[in-house]
Amino acid sequence: RGRARHSRAGTMVDGATALAAHVQRVHGALGILLFDKDGVELHRTLRPGVESLPVGAEMLCALATTADHTGKLRMGNGGVVSLYDNLATVHAPCGQLCFCIVGTGDMNVGSALDIVGPVAELFAQVKQ
Repeated sequence: RGRARHSRAGTMVDGATALAAHVQRVHGALGILLFDKDGVELHRTLRPGVESLPVGAEMLCALATTADHTGKLRMGNGGVVSLYDNLATVHAPCGQLCFCIVGTGDMNVGSALDIVGPVAELFAQVKQ
């Protein structure tokens, strides 16, 4: 009695709240996607007011492959930045999964790279 109970469902709710807070911290970020190495989307967290992301399954597959190869080559700090005319992504491997921070062309990439570590930790906690 009097002790807080911790459940896997509680972890997911807390994790979703934390992801939403991370999205809010990055200027221009639209959302965060979690996907497997084949590009199959497993979870998404969107900034309030954003209804969809301009990222399809083909692009997720390409991002997963890039993150996987970058990890194997031990390049960078785990995050891969891709810049397009009206889109920016920061994606990183997380065990057997990958996640991607998707934003507008003027997303603050430095701030997005700053949250790669904390977001990876959130997904690692859920995985356990």
